[in-house]
Amino acid sequence: MNEENGSNSLIDFGLAEDKSKNIIKVIGVGGGGCNAVNNMYDEGIVGVTFAACNTDSKQLSHVSVPVKLLMGESGLGAGGNPEKGKEEAEYSHEAIRKLLSDGTQMAFVTAGMGGGTGTGAAPLVAKTARDMGILTVGVVTLPFYFEKKRKIKKALLGVMEMKRNVDALDSPLMYGNDIHKAKKILFNIYASDKAPIFVREMQEIDEFFDQLDPNIEVIWGIATDNPLEDDVKVTILATGMEDALNEQRYNGDNAGKGDVIDDEYLESVISLLYKPMKKEIPSIPEDNKNAADGEDEEPQLIIEGGPDEPAVVEEEEKQPKENPLLRRMRTWILNSRITKTLLAEE
Repeated sequence: MNEENGSNSLIDFGLAEDKSKNIIKVIGVGGGGCNAVNNMYDEGIVGVTFAACNTDSKQLSHVSVPVKLLMGESGLGAGGNPEKGKEEAEYSHEAIRKLLSDGTQMAFVTAGMGGGTGTGAAPLVAKTARDMGILTVGVVTLPFYFEKKRKIKKALLGVMEMKRNVDALDSPLMYGNDIHKAKKILFNIYASDKAPIFVREMQEIDEFFDQLDPNIEVIWGIATDNPLEDDVKVTILATGMEDALNEQRYNGDNAGKGDVIDDEYLESVISLLYKPMKKEIPSIPEDNKNAADGEDEEPQLIIEGGPDEPAVVEEEEKQPKENPLLRRMRTWILNSRITKTLLAEE
């Protein structure tokens, strides 16, 4: 009897533990990267962990992300020097490894290129993650065109360094790449419980992927985001896209072996990435050309009156003796071309 009851008893395996909590980590490096992760953290994005890394202790203290790493000793920043940012990151190499040793399997390293810490330290953070066997994705931004070519070229060198140390940096927005040439695509669909995804919407997505290489590797998923209500949001990460210009002028695999990136190559990349808008100067009407050339024109006096009022009101004869100045003004008005026209019409 006891044996029979024992065979039917349930085994308590305990509560199920969610071990996916620390799988994905978003790491912001430098001022721009820390601002990015800070905004994501404040928006309440779930399912990922965040970390902020900077060489500037003052900026780092204003970040609300709980996990912070001060790289280097001084805490005074890199002063816009990528080499200084790289040195500070190398000093904190073991701390970066410890940051990633919590079960992280995928790391997004985000930074703004063109400064010191983001440009110099972000590639080293990415390299550390990749050397640990972590799938590493780089998300970087470039300077605005008004920040001029010197900073843009510095940023491009940082992007190239970053590219050698990540699995998924390229995007259709960089170097004129086309998503149809991608070798791997990761995409996620967000919808609310109010308007879930149906088969017909999935068929539209299927039609889109029919345009891509049939041998492409696709990983996808669906997530719930109730604030979207009736809207749908799609996030796509595409990697492995060909970069013809990059392959012709710059070999990333050999860049660490003494290769020097020439200025001509950087200029060609800038011409692809930036399309400055030129404002058209409005043409000067013919009537105003003389005035624009500095020629003086005779001043014109236009007298406007109400519908029931005379165009010019003359003073009565009984009025006392006129002031000489008023008399000259009156004479000038009566002799002007416009006034004569108005009087003739009446």
